Amino acid sequence: MKILIVSDKEVPNLQEDAGNNILQGIDCIISCGDLRSSYLNSLSQRANAPLFYVAGNHDFHYKYERPKGTNLDTRIVTFNNLRLVGFEGSIRYNHKLYQYTEKEMYKRVKGIRRKLFFNPHLDIVVTHAPPEGLYENVDDCHRGFQTYRKFIEKYQPKFFLHGHYHLEYGLNIEREHTIGKTKVINCVGYYLLEL
Repeated sequence: MKILIVSDKEVPNLQEDAGNNILQGIDCIISCGDLRSSYLNSLSQRANAPLFYVAGNHDFHYKYERPKGTNLDTRIVTFNNLRLVGFEGSIRYNHKLYQYTEKEMYKRVKGIRRKLFFNPHLDIVVTHAPPEGLYENVDDCHRGFQTYRKFIEKYQPKFFLHGHYHLEYGLNIEREHTIGKTKVINCVGYYLLEL
């Protein structure tokens, strides 16, 4: 299975003919947020692949026009035998839409934990913000959630996909991390995941 994950930055190559090679054979597209609905809809249509997404902290327009796909926020969805779950938004820093305090996110994640009681298996977790502690010198806006780290440690999903923290924010920022058995991937721009 081939999954295209996008987040935060529209990539011109994916919108042009040059992107056809990347989009060829894609089974699904996952968005980690902060992308226009029209961009996501275009990618999904060109790849002829279903779209799964969560909202980022800048996706105010989703209030009026959501992407044509499946919103994963606080939902467990099965696609081609993969179990996915998602959580929208970032840490609260200016009281706008799609921002949560640590306590608010804990309550949102706790709701999913109840649903995982009889079947705790998860393949992919999709979020906008990262788990706390992955990056150094992080400002308040880009600080991740401690709740996510605890969720990873408890359920050990195969993959934890996020955006929000751009790779150019510092020197030598790694795209991939490992927490226990989980591969955590920063998907800013785009990332191809082959299973």
